[in-house]
Amino acid sequence: MTRTSATLDPNTDEVVDSELVPSSLVSIVPILRVANEIEKDNARVAYLCRYYAFWKAQKIDPKSSGRGALQFKTYLLHRLEREEVVTKWRLARSDNIEIQLYYRMFYEKNISEGQYTKTPEEMAKIYQIATVLYDAVKIMIPGSKIKPEIQRYARDVEEKKEQYGQYNILPFYGVGNNPAITKLPEIQAALRAIRNMDNLPSVRRVGDREKPVNDILEWLSSIFGFQKGNVRNQQEHLVLLLANIDRRSRGVEDYDQLDSHTVKHLLDKTFENYVSWCDYLRCTSIIDSHKVPPSIDRQQLHLLYIGLYLLIWGEAANIRFMPECLCYIFHNMANEMHRTLFRSVQAAVRGGTYQAAPLGEEAFLRDVITPIYEVVRKEARRNQGGQASHASWRNYDDLNEYFWSDKCFKLGWPMNRKSGFFVRLRDSYGGNQFVIRKKKPKTNFVEVRTFLHLYRSFDRMWIFLILVLQAMIIVAWHEDGSIFGILDEGVIKNISSIFITYAFLNFIRATLDIILITLLMWWAQPKLYVGRGMHEDIFSLFKYTLFWIVLLISKFAFSYYVEILPLVYPTKLIMKMHVSSYEWHEFFPNVTHNIGVVISIWAPIVMVYFMDTQIWYAIYATIIGGIYGAFNHLGEIRTLGMLRSRFKSVPLAFCKRLVPMQKEEPKRGPLEDDLLARKNIAKFSQVWNEFIFSMRMQDLISNRERDLLLVPYTTSDVPVVQWPPFLLASKIPIALDMAIRGKQDAELFRKISSDEYMRSAVIECYQTLKELLFGLLENEQDIIILQLIFHEIETSIQQRTFLSKFCMIALPSLNHKLEIFLDHLQADNVDAELYAAQIINILQDIMEIITKDVMTNGNEILERADAHYQDNDRLERFERINFQLTQTRYWQEKVVRLRLLLTVKESAINVPTNLEARRRITFFANSLYMKMPNAPIVHNMFSFSVLTPYYKEDVLYTDEALHRENEDGITILFYLQKIYPDEWKNFEERIRGSHNKPEATSQWVSYRGQTLFRTVRGIMYYKKALELQCFLDYAKDDEIFAGFQTVNMTKHHMDLKERARAMADLKFTYVVSCQVYGAQKKSSDERDQKSYINILNLMLTYPSLRVAYIDEREATINGISQKVYYSVLVKGGDCIDEEIYRIKLPGPPTVIGEGKAENQNHAIIFTRGEALQTIDMNQDNYFEEAFKMRNVLEEFHKHHHGQRAPTILGLREHIFTGSVSSLAWFMSNQETSFVTIGQRVLADPLRVRFHYGHPDIFDRLFHITRGGVSKASRSINSSEGIFSGYNSTLRGGYVTHHEYIQVGKARDVGMNQISLFEGKVAYGNGEQTLSRDVYRLGSRFDFYRMLSFYFTTVGFYFSSMVTVLIYGLVYHLHIARGSTSRLVYGLSWVVMLSALLALKFVSMSRQRFGTKLQLPLRILKALLFLGFFSIMIVLSVKYGLTIGDIFASFLAFLPTGWAFILIGQACRCCVKCIGFWDSIMELGRAYEYVMGFVIFIPIAILSWVPFVSEFQTRLLFNQAFSRGLQISMILAGKKGMD
Repeated sequence: MTRTSATLDPNTDEVVDSELVPSSLVSIVPILRVANEIEKDNARVAYLCRYYAFWKAQKIDPKSSGRGALQFKTYLLHRLEREEVVTKWRLARSDNIEIQLYYRMFYEKNISEGQYTKTPEEMAKIYQIATVLYDAVKIMIPGSKIKPEIQRYARDVEEKKEQYGQYNILPFYGVGNNPAITKLPEIQAALRAIRNMDNLPSVRRVGDREKPVNDILEWLSSIFGFQKGNVRNQQEHLVLLLANIDRRSRGVEDYDQLDSHTVKHLLDKTFENYVSWCDYLRCTSIIDSHKVPPSIDRQQLHLLYIGLYLLIWGEAANIRFMPECLCYIFHNMANEMHRTLFRSVQAAVRGGTYQAAPLGEEAFLRDVITPIYEVVRKEARRNQGGQASHASWRNYDDLNEYFWSDKCFKLGWPMNRKSGFFVRLRDSYGGNQFVIRKKKPKTNFVEVRTFLHLYRSFDRMWIFLILVLQAMIIVAWHEDGSIFGILDEGVIKNISSIFITYAFLNFIRATLDIILITLLMWWAQPKLYVGRGMHEDIFSLFKYTLFWIVLLISKFAFSYYVEILPLVYPTKLIMKMHVSSYEWHEFFPNVTHNIGVVISIWAPIVMVYFMDTQIWYAIYATIIGGIYGAFNHLGEIRTLGMLRSRFKSVPLAFCKRLVPMQKEEPKRGPLEDDLLARKNIAKFSQVWNEFIFSMRMQDLISNRERDLLLVPYTTSDVPVVQWPPFLLASKIPIALDMAIRGKQDAELFRKISSDEYMRSAVIECYQTLKELLFGLLENEQDIIILQLIFHEIETSIQQRTFLSKFCMIALPSLNHKLEIFLDHLQADNVDAELYAAQIINILQDIMEIITKDVMTNGNEILERADAHYQDNDRLERFERINFQLTQTRYWQEKVVRLRLLLTVKESAINVPTNLEARRRITFFANSLYMKMPNAPIVHNMFSFSVLTPYYKEDVLYTDEALHRENEDGITILFYLQKIYPDEWKNFEERIRGSHNKPEATSQWVSYRGQTLFRTVRGIMYYKKALELQCFLDYAKDDEIFAGFQTVNMTKHHMDLKERARAMADLKFTYVVSCQVYGAQKKSSDERDQKSYINILNLMLTYPSLRVAYIDEREATINGISQKVYYSVLVKGGDCIDEEIYRIKLPGPPTVIGEGKAENQNHAIIFTRGEALQTIDMNQDNYFEEAFKMRNVLEEFHKHHHGQRAPTILGLREHIFTGSVSSLAWFMSNQETSFVTIGQRVLADPLRVRFHYGHPDIFDRLFHITRGGVSKASRSINSSEGIFSGYNSTLRGGYVTHHEYIQVGKARDVGMNQISLFEGKVAYGNGEQTLSRDVYRLGSRFDFYRMLSFYFTTVGFYFSSMVTVLIYGLVYHLHIARGSTSRLVYGLSWVVMLSALLALKFVSMSRQRFGTKLQLPLRILKALLFLGFFSIMIVLSVKYGLTIGDIFASFLAFLPTGWAFILIGQACRCCVKCIGFWDSIMELGRAYEYVMGFVIFIPIAILSWVPFVSEFQTRLLFNQAFSRGLQISMILAGKKGMD
C-alpha cells in the first residue's frame, strides 16, 4: 500500500532544477528530467541534454520576457559552464560520437531487450529518455552525419512512443510485464468492445498523414477534434465503467465478451437526464431515433453515444455546471455523428472513402466550449466579487435554464454567435463595434435580497399559521374561551372571516411575485424542468404526515391555552380603560381602545407563536430520533464492559454482516461446522488484528495493549477459541488459586467450565505450553519424558484423579518459573551462548519442579524414561534445544500470548486505556449488530472514487512550526504532548531506536491536526481494506489460516495478493484536487515549496494517490503573450511527479464561481467508478470503517421508496476535535447531535435530508449528468454542499442516512473560529433564502414535507433571529425603579463600555509592566477588584440592586458582548489600528470562562444529589475537561515543572 524509500525531506533543498522551470519554458522540463535521470550513468551526455534544454529555452523566449525566464536561464548557463569543465567522455573522444554511442547502448539495452520484461511505467520513462536523447542528437549533429543505425532506432521509437505514455490505472497499449489489472476478464472484454471498429467508416483528416485509429473514442476525436489528454482520460474511464458494471451482471469468472445488458445499463444511466430533457422539450431523443438503420450494431452505436457524451463532459470545464447545455451540445453532435455514419455508407457504395473536414486537436474546445465559457465569465465579472446584486447578472443557473426552453434550438449548430444567448451583457454586435444595449434578463427567477422571500417560498405555511391564529383568537374571545365554543353559530360566522384573510394573503403572494420577478416573467412563468416527480410513496407520506399532525396538535394546544387564552381577558380590560397621559415610548396615543398597549402585549406572544414550532420540532425530533436509534441498535455497546459481555458473538456478527455469503454454501449457523467456525474466526481475526495494528501505528495503544487485543488466526492444536487476552485477564491466576483450594476434581472442573473464558484460557495455556516444549526439545529421551508427563496429566483428568496425583501447592513456584522461562524466550539473542545457557537452566528448573514437587510419581516417570536407554547413552537432561525455532515469528507470537495469559491481571480489563481507542472499538463492535446490506465479494461491489479539494491548508507541520512559540510561550509540540500524553508515550515506544525521529515527530503532530497528511492516510485505508477483503474472498483455507501478512508465501498466495491489489485499483480511486500545486511547485516562497514537497511525498508514499491541479502557463498566441490554463493529473514517480493527463481549459476555471466548487469541478473528470465520496481535508477515516464501505455502497441497489434508488448516501461523522478543550467538546457534542439524531430524523421519517457537507457518497453517474456534486454560482451558492442536495432532490433523487459507518471530521476549537464558522453558516443560509432552489422546493413539496424543509433549514435561523429580538430586559430591573427614561438604556451601555475599557487597561498594563513591575500590577488588579466589589455594595444598599438584577443584567449584557466580538472580527483591521484587538481577544477568553462557569456550576450543585453522582462524575471527568485543566496549568506558567 505504501512505500517510504523514495520520499523527499521537506526541510532540505532537494527539489531538482527540472521542477523549478518557469511556466513560459515548461516544454524543457522533460529534457531536464532526462538529464537528471541519466546523470549517474553518463554525466557528459546529461550535460549535453542540459545544453539542448538551454538552446530550446533560448529559441522559445529569446528576449527572456517570460516571468522568471531570465533568472532560470542564467542559473542554467552557470551550471553548463561548470559542467563543461567537470564532465568527461566515457565512450568516445567527442560529444557527437559520445551521445550517439550512448543512444545506441541505451536503445539496445532497454528497448530491444527490455520491452517484454519491463513494466509499462518503466517503458514510458525509457521511451521518454530515448526521445529526448535523439532530439539532442539532431541539435548537435547534422542529419546527414547521424548514423543510419541511430536513425532506424529513432524511427522505431517515434512509431511506438505514444503507446508507452504514462498511464493512470490501465496501460492501454503496453506489452510485456503488464500489471495484473489488465489480465482481468472484464477489463479485456471492455477493451475488445471499444476497439471494435468493424462497422465504422475509415475517417482521416485532410492533409494529415494516416494514423491508426485504435478505438471508438479516437474515432470520435478524429471527427470532432477532442484533445488527446481528454481522449486518453475517457478511454480509461469508459473501460473501467464497463468492466465494473459487466462483472456484477455475471456469475462466471472467465469470459471474453461484454454482456448484452451491460452497455444498455450504462446507456440508460448516462442518458436518463438527456432523454428526460428531450421529452420535456418534445423533441426526439437521438438515443431513440428512428433514422438509425436496423442492421447497425446496436452495442457499438450505444458505446459511441456514451463515448461522445463522456468526451464532451470531459472537456466542458465550467460548462459542466450546466447539464442541460451539455444535453444540447450532445444532441447536435450526435446528429452530426449520425450524418457522418450515413454519409460513409453512401461513400462505401460508390467505392470511395469519406473524408472529414480538417479539424485541429482543440477544435471542440475552441468552437463549442470557449464561446459559452466567455459568456459565463463575462457575466461573472458583473458580480464584482460578490458585491453586486444577484439581479444584475446571470449565474450558472440562469444560463443553464436558457436550455429549458425550445428557444434554445434557435442557437443552431454550429452555434450562431449573434444569437441572444451570446449577446455580451450590455452590448451586442454592430458591425465591428459593440453597441451598448440593455442587459440580458434573468431566466425564470430573480434573486432579490429581501426577507419577503421567506413568505414567498413558504407562503402555504405562513397562511396556515395566520389563519389558525385568527381562528384561535376568535374562539378564545367568545365568552369563556372554551374550545367547544367553536360549535356556536356566531363563532362559526366569525371564523369564516379567515377566507377573507386567505384571499388577502394570496394577493400579497401574487404581489410579491410581480415585484420580485417582474410582471412579464410572472405572467409568462414557464413550467419548470426540475421539481417534477417529487412525490413520495404512501408509507413515507403517512410517516411524516403523522409526525406533523401530532406536532401541530401539541403546538396549537399549547399556543391556545398558554399563549392566547390567558391574554384575552386582560386585553378586554385594557380596551375598556381610558388613559389620559402617554410616555415617549408609548405609541398610538390618539388611537381608541388603547390599541398601542394591546399591540405591545400581543406582539411578543405573536412572535413566540410563529417561532415556537421550532421548539416543538426539536422536542419531537429528539424523541423520534431516539426511538429510531433504539430500534437500529445504536448504543447497545457503549463501554468495554458491554463489549466483553458480548464479545463471544462478535465474530459471528462480523461474518454475518461483513463476510460475503458464498452461493455454494448452505445457509447454516457458522458454528455448526468446526472447519467453517475456525475459518470464520480466522477471517474475523484477520480484520480485527489489522484494526488493532492500525491503532498501534496511530499510537492510540501501546505494544502491550496491542498484544492484549490481538486474536490468533493460525491453525494449532488448541481445541478452543483463542480469545484476545484482554478478555482472559486474571483467568489463569484465579484458576490456579481455585486448584490450590480445590478438594475434588469434579467441583474444580465444574467451576472452571462454568466460565467460558476461564475454560478457554486454561485449555489454551496447557496446549500451547505442550506445543512449545515439544517444539523446543530435540533429544528423544527428553521427548519421552514429556510424553509420559502429559499422558499422566490427561489420564488423571479423565479419571478424575488430578488433585490426588498432583500437588497443587507447588503450582505458584512453577508459574513463576514459567514466567521467567517465557521472558528468556522473548529476549533478543545477542549473545548466543548466554542465551542458550539461560534457557537450558530455567527449563531444567521447570522440569525438576514438575517431576519432584508437582507430580507424586515423578521419579517413576524419569526411571521409566531412562529404561529405554543404555547407561552410556544417557546425557544431561533437557540440554539439546532447537534455538532456531525461537526466532520465528509464529513462535514468538505464541510465547508472547502465553506469557500474557499467565501474567495478565485485573488491570487488563480496562484495556485499551485511550478513550479514542475505546470509542472506535465499541462503535465497530456495535455496528456489527446494526442493520446493513450484505457484503458482496469485492469483484461484484460498486466501484467508487474519493475526491478531496485542497487549496493552501497545512499539509505537514514542519520542524520549525513544531517548535515555534506562540504568544503564551507554548509550542505546538509541547501543547500536543500535554493533551495527548498517553499517545506521545506510545509514540516514543514505537520509534525507539529509529533514526528518523524528527520526521516521525512531524508526522505524529500532523496526524493530530487538521492536515492533508492525516486525511490522505485515512482515505488510503480503503485500498488496504479492499486488498484484505479480496484476499479473504478468494484465499484457500490454509492461506486464510496463514494470514494476509504472512512471510512464508506460496506462489498462489503471492498471485492472490497481486490480484487483490489489481481489484483494489479497479474498485477504488483517490484524487486530491490540489488547485495551486503547480504554482507551489514553481514558487520561491518557503511555505509553498514545503507544501509542494510534502504533497509529492504523499504521492511517493501512496502510489495509488492522484493529484489534480490547475496549471497556468505562458504562451505566445498570434504574437501576444497570454496565459493558458490546463487541468493536469499527476502521480508519484521516481522522486518526481509524473504527468498522466493534460487537458486545456477555455480560461481560468476558478474565477467564475465559488472556489471550492470550482476546484472540485476541474478534478472530477479524473475520478472513476459509479460512486463518489466527497471528503474535506479536515476529515479522517479509519481502517475498521473502511472495511464496511462495500456494504454501504450496496445501498444504491436498494429501492427504498417505490422505484427510486437513493442518489446520495449520508454517513455519520465523528467530531475528533472534542478533546482539545471544553469549548471544543461542547461544540463537538452540538455537531454530533446534528450528524446523528438530527440527520437521522431528516432522512426518515421526514424525507428532507440534503447534503450538509462531506463525507456523503454520491451516485456519480447521476450527478455528473446533472451538474456535478456541488453548485458554484458566486455568493448565492456560498454553501455549495447543500445545494447539491437541493439539486439532487429537485431532479428526482433522494438522500438517505446511515449510521453503521462513520468518518472522522474536525470542527473549530476556539471561540474566534467557532464564531466565524457560525457566521459563515448563517450567511450561507441567508443566501439560500434568496435562491431559486429553496423557492422551488418550498413550492413543490407537499405541505407537510414543506414544513420539514422550512424548520430544518432557513426556518431555524429565522426562529433564532426572532428569539434574539425579544429583549427589553433592562427596563425590568429593580434598580431602575420603574423608570422608562432613555438614560437607563444609555447607562447600560456605559456599564458595558466601562468593562471593556477596564479589560483594555489591564491588558496594556500587563504588556508594559508585567515583567519588571509585577507587584504594582497585582496591587492594581486587587484595587480594581475591590473597587468593583465596593460599587456593587453601594448600588445594593442605596439604589436597591438585587440578585435578580445582576442575573438579568448578565442575560442582557451577554448578547451585547457577543455582538462586540462579532463586530470586532468583521472589522479586524480597523480594531487593530485603534489598538483594541487585544481587548476583543480578552473578551473572547472571558466568554470561554463564563461558558465553563455556566456549565459546571450546575454540576457542582448536582454533585450533592446521590442519584446523579454517576452522571456528574462522567461529565466532570471527561477527557476534554481534564485536558482543559492541564492546558490551564500550562498557560498559567507551569511549563517548567514538566
